[in-house]
Amino acid sequence: MFDGTSTGKRLIYRNTANDLSSQTFNYADAKIYAYITDSNKNTVKNYMNVYVPNEISSLVGLFSNSAVKDVCIDEDYNLNWNDLNHMFYNSQIEVIPENFTRLTDNVTITDLSYCFAESKISIIPSNLVLPAGIKNVEGMFMGTLVSNLSDCSWYLIRERLDTLENCSKMFKNTLVTELPNDLINSFTGQNSIKTVSEMFAGTPITTIGDEALNDLVNVMDASGMFAGTQISSVQKNLLINLKNLTDVSRMFANTPIGYVDFVLPDKVEKANNLFEGCANVTGNIYLTDYISEMNSIFRDAGTAAAPVGDSTQPLIAYHSPMLRNFISAHKTSEPGELVEYREKGGVSNLFERINDIAGPYEDHITQKFYLKYKGANIDKIDLTKYAYVNNIYFEDATGIYRINSTYKMFEDDNLIAEDFILPSGIMAIGIDSNTFGNTTKKRRLSSLYLETDVSDIEFDAQDARAYVYMDESLRHNFWSLDYRHVYIIRCTRYK
Repeated sequence: MFDGTSTGKRLIYRNTANDLSSQTFNYADAKIYAYITDSNKNTVKNYMNVYVPNEISSLVGLFSNSAVKDVCIDEDYNLNWNDLNHMFYNSQIEVIPENFTRLTDNVTITDLSYCFAESKISIIPSNLVLPAGIKNVEGMFMGTLVSNLSDCSWYLIRERLDTLENCSKMFKNTLVTELPNDLINSFTGQNSIKTVSEMFAGTPITTIGDEALNDLVNVMDASGMFAGTQISSVQKNLLINLKNLTDVSRMFANTPIGYVDFVLPDKVEKANNLFEGCANVTGNIYLTDYISEMNSIFRDAGTAAAPVGDSTQPLIAYHSPMLRNFISAHKTSEPGELVEYREKGGVSNLFERINDIAGPYEDHITQKFYLKYKGANIDKIDLTKYAYVNNIYFEDATGIYRINSTYKMFEDDNLIAEDFILPSGIMAIGIDSNTFGNTTKKRRLSSLYLETDVSDIEFDAQDARAYVYMDESLRHNFWSLDYRHVYIIRCTRYK
C-alpha cells in the first residue's frame, strides 16, 4: 500500500473486530493502528498499535494493564483531558508516544501520576517537557526500564518548577544510576516541589550531583528518597538549602553508604530509620533541635564499620542541649545502637541573665530577661567557635534557650575587644541597635547570617558598625554581592 514512500505512514482502521495492527508493510516506517472509542476500549486497548481520537472522554487508566505497544494520539486534542494518571500503567508500551509532548503543551494537564509506571518504557525523549500547570508526577516512570536521565534532565522537570509539587516515587525501581544537577534544580531558587519521597528508591543510583538538591527550598518530605540505592557517600551540605524539610525518614536506609559528615536541616522533625541497615556507615551526624521522631534511626547501622575519630563507636551523633532529655529517652528505648551521642553548643558560662521587662527572652513564669556577655575579656570575641550547627544555647534553672538576640549583649564599656563575631543562628532581626549600649569605643560586629544584608544595621554606639562575615562559602560570588560592609578574615582567599 505504501510502496515507494519515503516518510512514515499510519493506517487507522475503525472496524476493530479483529486486531490488524500486528500486520506489517513492506515499508518499515508504516504501521496499522486500531481506532479506540469509549465503547470498544476494553478490547482495543490490548491491540498492538492503537490510535486515540479526541472523542475519547478520558485518558485516565486508558491502557493500564494492557498489551498495547505503540500509541498515536490525535493532534486535535480534547480539552477535557486534564488528567493522565495511570494512562499506561503496567502496559506493554515501549516508547512514549511521539506527539505526547505536543499534547501536554496544548491541554491543561495537572496529573501524570503513574502514567508510564511498570511499563516497558526505556528512554525518555530529550524533548519531553512536563505540561504547563502540572502538579503531580508521583510514580510517573516507576518500575520502568529508564536508566539515563542526563539527556532529558535539562527540560523534563526544570521547565515546570513553578507549579510541580509531587515528585514522589517518580523514578522508583527504575535503572537510573545518576541524579544530574539539572534535573530538579532551576538554579534560581524558584522551586515549588513539596515532596520527593522515594523518588529514586530501589534504583542502582550511585551518584548525586553536588548541586542536585540545591533548589528544593519548599520540599517538606524526602522520606525514602534514596532508600535501597547504591549510594556510598553524601556530601555534608547535601540538604543545606532544604529549609522547609521536615521528614527524612528512611532517606538512606539499606544503602552501602560509608563515611558521612551529615547535617540535618533545622526544621527536620522525623528521621525514623534514616540509616537503618547501613552496615558500612560511619562518621558524624548532626541532629536538629526539632526532631520528635527518630525510631530505629541507626538500627543495624555501622555493624561492619570501624570506630570513628576518638570514639569507640562507628557513629557520633551530635545534638544541642535542647535535645538532652529526648536523646536520653531514645537511648533507653534503643540500647543496641552503635552510636555515641555528644552534646554541643552550650555557652552558659559566657553569659549572665539580666531581668529586663523589654528583654527578648521569657521563662516559664513569664519573667523577661536578656543575656549579657561575661566571658573572657579578650581582643576578639568569636561566638562561632562555640556554635552547634550555627546556634548557641544558654541554660539556667528555668530552662534552655537558643540565643537569638544581641539585645544589650556587649554593652559593657570595659570590653577591650573591637571585633565581635556572631553565628548565623542569630539572624539580622535579632541584632539590636543597643548591642553595644552607648559606648564610644570602636566596635565591629560581624555576622555569618547571609539571608539579608546585616551591614545595613545601625547601632546606638557612635563608632559601631555591622559587617557581613566573608567565609569560604561566600567568597565564590563575593564580587557580585552588594554588601555595604564586609569582614574578610585573614585566611580567606579572595582572588
